[in-house]
Amino acid sequence: ELPENLDYSIKHNLNIGLQQQLAYRRGSASYSYGYSVFKGGDSSQWLTAFVHKVIALFPDEVFVPCDTANSDRSYLMKQVRYASSSQDSTTVSRGGWAPYQYKYHQNRDLYWQSYFLISMLERKGMYRCGTTLNDNDSERIGKVCNATLDMASRSDDCCYHHMVAYSIQLCKNHGYLSHVDNWREMPFRDDEKCMGSSTDGKYKFATCEENLEFESFRGSSRSIEATGYAALYFMLKDRFEDSLPMVMWLASQRNENGGFRSSQDTVIGLQALSKFAEITNAVMPKRTDLSVVIGKGRSYFEKIRIKEDSKMTTKEIILSPEIGDYKIKWNGIGTAFVQLIS
Repeated sequence: ELPENLDYSIKHNLNIGLQQQLAYRRGSASYSYGYSVFKGGDSSQWLTAFVHKVIALFPDEVFVPCDTANSDRSYLMKQVRYASSSQDSTTVSRGGWAPYQYKYHQNRDLYWQSYFLISMLERKGMYRCGTTLNDNDSERIGKVCNATLDMASRSDDCCYHHMVAYSIQLCKNHGYLSHVDNWREMPFRDDEKCMGSSTDGKYKFATCEENLEFESFRGSSRSIEATGYAALYFMLKDRFEDSLPMVMWLASQRNENGGFRSSQDTVIGLQALSKFAEITNAVMPKRTDLSVVIGKGRSYFEKIRIKEDSKMTTKEIILSPEIGDYKIKWNGIGTAFVQLIS
């Protein structure tokens, strides 16, 4: 369990943000017309999917009425379009404002349907209040999965490739693509495509046409979001070791407030980091007992002790503003993120 003060802060900030977002919701408590980016503006299917995704990821932490959450999902399901129940060719309507990749990219239909599926399937196909998907909704999602897989070979933009891979893996895990017998013959390739690494091999990240900002070591917003999806994809496939270099790169990109560059990349980046922490905690064979020491030159002068009952806390040390390189050493059992902020 999280320490009480940290648990309260997380829930408080999460609910403050969602309550502000609810001001842009169109409809009533029991019927939804989606969310608009601007008050009085047209409904944005992307923003509605974004809000639904956040609510679905935190079913016990957010205080949103069940009728509101469920009607938002029903609104999104109504955007699925197909001519007849016998057809596999399916589209998802996309209206209102949306980021570039879902609105103007040449593969916008593929990327929007991938995001739609992620919003629908990350919480195991369940409504927030525990109601399973009905047969009609399951059929619709299955058709979107098939249509997305049919288009997936067009995924030639490394900024969004792993989002597509993640959505298809979610479809596979839910049994919507069980009819595919030989994945090796599929034109869509996901393994090791669009991945770069540091010269020492310690970090891995999703390559993007603008991988770095301002020719610096800072990853661009799109590269951070893409790497977050890549890490989630590999963890979803139980390839935990493959995700570790991506998680380490993501941790190195966080700013002094704990986030990244934008709200979108922060949601995906923190989701990947928290998923890694969840898996690490589940597979850790022994109780956490970790010591981290910080020093400069030949001496170490600061020590942090992390034990099982304090492993979810944040510890801060103020270092003297002197020129030179600090060094960090650790020993024991456990996982910790260390961040130096100047």
